[in-house]
Amino acid sequence: MDVRRRRGLWWRVGWTVVVGIFAVLGFALTVATGREDSALLFVGLPAGLALLLALSPAPHSLHGTVFVSVTIFVLLFAALLQEGAICLLMAAPLVYAIAHGVAGLVQLFDRGVGVALVLPLLALVAIEGVVPTLRISPVQAVTVTRQTALTPAEVQAAVAAGPRFGSVRPLLLRLGYPTPDHAAGRGVDVGGQWHIGQHGGAIVTEVVANEPYRDGRRIDFRRVSDTSMTNHSLIWRTARLSWSSAPGGGTDVRLTIEFERRLDPSWYFGPIVDSFARAGENYLLDSLGLEPA
Repeated sequence: MDVRRRRGLWWRVGWTVVVGIFAVLGFALTVATGREDSALLFVGLPAGLALLLALSPAPHSLHGTVFVSVTIFVLLFAALLQEGAICLLMAAPLVYAIAHGVAGLVQLFDRGVGVALVLPLLALVAIEGVVPTLRISPVQAVTVTRQTALTPAEVQAAVAAGPRFGSVRPLLLRLGYPTPDHAAGRGVDVGGQWHIGQHGGAIVTEVVANEPYRDGRRIDFRRVSDTSMTNHSLIWRTARLSWSSAPGGGTDVRLTIEFERRLDPSWYFGPIVDSFARAGENYLLDSLGLEPA
């Protein structure tokens, strides 16, 4: 091997070490500052990693190098996040898109021009969630309505008995997302508490209102505590369950849950968390025995 090739090899090895150190230190800093749910982890680090790779000396295939490096990034940090790995896996399409987009921009333009274009954009999209005040609509609400064949009185009895979680879950919740598997507490009197448990924790709710609603009832819940695995992606705040007679027979049931999304950026995670929350609401209504008519 001639001197030039040997020097190029060592230069690429050295740059790979730099990239690795950047990834490890970047992740450590993100976790140490409590920003592992922000866009810094899901956008900033992958983009920075891709930028360093794009500036590395003469790779044979830049996008191939980016793909392998980002895959290692995803697998490594998924292992480190453990229960929160589902959040990173949900973010994988975003991570790959950002990394390949940054690499493509730098490759498309002159390196200096590419970096000048990428850095401001990177700063803009990666800052959401890093500073608590720089978040876009973190509080979301999801409503599910359905008609059941039960009468309003039967619905009230089913709700008072509490949920009975089974093995049949909506398709979206079968992908590894944490779901409740047991519940404790009965009744819907004001002050009553429900403990919705799952592996590793529970959501504790309290009834704060139970009022007549047409010929049915309207019950409001608030979150007392949340040690569940779902708090990696969202934190439940309040819920309202109401029901009344349907015009054609049976009962109309409406469930609205308000929560705070913990993942950023909002334009990507907002719709995803919304979909999982909606699936969770349907699972809860099914578990109460309020299947659609």
